[in-house]
Amino acid sequence: MGVSSGAALGATAAMLTGASVSFFGLGAIGLFAFAGALLTVFAVYCVAKPGRGISAVHLLLAGTAISTLLSSMISLLMTFHHEQIVRVYLWTMGSFSSASWEKAAFLGVFVLFGTAVFWSGAGRLNIMLLGEEEAKCLGVDTGRLQRVFILVSSVLVAAAVSVSGIIGFVGLIVPHCVRIICGPDNRKVIPYSLLAGAAFLVACDTAARTMASPTEIPVGVVTSLFGAPYFIALLLKKRGKRS
Repeated sequence: MGVSSGAALGATAAMLTGASVSFFGLGAIGLFAFAGALLTVFAVYCVAKPGRGISAVHLLLAGTAISTLLSSMISLLMTFHHEQIVRVYLWTMGSFSSASWEKAAFLGVFVLFGTAVFWSGAGRLNIMLLGEEEAKCLGVDTGRLQRVFILVSSVLVAAAVSVSGIIGFVGLIVPHCVRIICGPDNRKVIPYSLLAGAAFLVACDTAARTMASPTEIPVGVVTSLFGAPYFIALLLKKRGKRS
């Protein structure tokens, strides 16, 4: 979807311009990152949506294209501002070093709202596992459900990235692990993924702070070290089943 790239461009712009604003515990970097992520989601949705509806393939292609464009813009900005390269790089690796209760409260509002929306639609998501056509026959408005879930999940990602930077692979590996343990019922997968994701990040952050003490490793590096091999193994396992 390009949400992280949009947030990274917004954060980079805040660092390079030296903007000094704050709201609800978020500084200029967090606010610019939040705005950049939301604008990117809007752009991807506008590009991907044809006349009659939205396609997952179009959405992914549009997100990939816009994400690549934004990453190129970040690289171009960094080329002309060498003194800020390390700062931008560390932000894109993610960190909880600037965590505060104000940021937790800001993020908590979005998490509670998003969880309520996802939980209320969990039953319809289970029906969609049967297939889109079957779900329509059973009375599920699949187009509206997709739009709502894409919008809410994108806003949640934007809020999370704005307070911690980009932390990769958590959303890929944690729900898969929960689904393997608890089964495909989204009424269980959604809340358990929320809790398991939080526990996984706390463990990774603890490892990032202690592995090379007194130096702190960006937590995004640790999650990638766990996440990338697991994701590759998952793809190989699925390919093995198909063959």
